[in-house]
Amino acid sequence: MTYNKVMLDKTTCQVLKILEDNGHEAYLVGGSVRDHLLKRASSDLDITTDAKPSEMIKIFKDYKVIPTGLKHGTITLIIDKRNYEITTYRHDDNYYKHRFPKSVSFISDVKEDVKRRDFTINGLLMDKNEKIYDHVGGLKDLNNKIIKAIGDPDKRFKEDALRILRAIRFKAVLNFTIEENTQKALLENKSLLKFISKERYTHELLLILNSKHPENLLTYQTVFKELFDYDYDERIKDTKEIPFKLALLFKRHPEELTKLALSKKEIKALSELVENSDVQSDEVIAVFSRIQNKDLYLKYLSFLKREELIKAYRLNKDYIVNNATLALDYASLKDKDIDIKALKEELIELIQTKKLKNDKQDIKKYLERCYNLK
Repeated sequence: MTYNKVMLDKTTCQVLKILEDNGHEAYLVGGSVRDHLLKRASSDLDITTDAKPSEMIKIFKDYKVIPTGLKHGTITLIIDKRNYEITTYRHDDNYYKHRFPKSVSFISDVKEDVKRRDFTINGLLMDKNEKIYDHVGGLKDLNNKIIKAIGDPDKRFKEDALRILRAIRFKAVLNFTIEENTQKALLENKSLLKFISKERYTHELLLILNSKHPENLLTYQTVFKELFDYDYDERIKDTKEIPFKLALLFKRHPEELTKLALSKKEIKALSELVENSDVQSDEVIAVFSRIQNKDLYLKYLSFLKREELIKAYRLNKDYIVNNATLALDYASLKDKDIDIKALKEELIELIQTKKLKNDKQDIKKYLERCYNLK
């Protein structure tokens, strides 16, 4: 077998060696092996071993170990500020909600362990001597730039529906092709995406938007529309700003933003971009008066090449006002028989129509003249 030689860092070699020195097999597996072979940076540090969780805890007793998922055979080992997810060889026994195995059986054969994984390019193993082990045809698919399910693709997607989005993400990030039968099963099982959590599918969406090929959101729009509605915009490729990408994606469907795992603050900021991207120059005072994140909105207008709006903003800056920025001296109104709410609305309208300046002295003079307030 031929394989590309890669370099293992000292800490990773140390982890693999510790397991082997204690009589166990140990391999890097998944994304880190795939990305090393592709000469890409990787944050995945997954290790598979025949050591049981209790044995791993004992072996690494001198290090920080987090029992991440003991019933699934996984611990997280922290060495040199790096996290290693180490999992016992296992067989997954049935799945519930098309996402999680009901139970797992620990096994001793790594060849059987890799068969439970999603795609052949993620089923490659690497030992501490940098040797690659391929039991699923992953090297051939990696060389041919193909994303292919391990075993029966229909079964793989029915087990874990998140794999549908992962396949599309790998296609977008790696610029690979999805193998014909895998693609067929992916489309046939798209309705299972309703079982995926908001956090998970938002994560996959953002990774695709950040990739060099976000146009896959157009190619697989029927798949993603099982989760939310949107219209792909080619300009998404022209910016690295995630807020701008999302604003373009949901420009006709701002209500769909609530279907993403975003904070209320983030949804508010994005909604402002979406709902105010097509305003006209004569609306600039009213628009900027209600916009909370003006700096982000101005950057977005610049990206959209709406220079006329930016110019209008600069020319009318003195008349942009809301409740928070109104230069009203509230202390002077204490104990006065006056409807504060109605007064604020009146003053804001006068300022926005350029009949009054948002200045404490100007407002004071207006109150003295019109309300006889001294």
